Amino acid sequence: MIPAIETQVQTLTSALAPMIETLHHLGQDRYRQLDLSYNDILSQTFLTLKTGPSVPAMPRILWLQQLTRAMAASCGATMANLGEIRNRLHLPTPQGFVIIASAYQSFLTDTGLSGQIETILH
Repeated sequence: MIPAIETQVQTLTSALAPMIETLHHLGQDRYRQLDLSYNDILSQTFLTLKTGPSVPAMPRILWLQQLTRAMAASCGATMANLGEIRNRLHLPTPQGFVIIASAYQSFLTDTGLSGQIETILH
């Protein structure tokens, strides 16, 4: 997990816990179910941040005409939507390509930039 994001999540959770306790006090404990929901959301958040999103294997570079909306996690929502506009609606779009997210991550890891960025953000 990127330390800067982890810090932000911890700051948020530190602010939310007293708010929930205040709600319990004001609502005379009618909202105790909120604790279960809060803990579930918190555990899912940390699990997602720890593991990262799953990105299916695909070529590192894709042309706009190859993109669909379902590829948003790999190529970004804007490019995926442009692919949909071009391929389904057959509306004019610019020529273009996208370097997918896993290729970018590989570049950062292979060059050592990932660690340098984490250090700077921390």
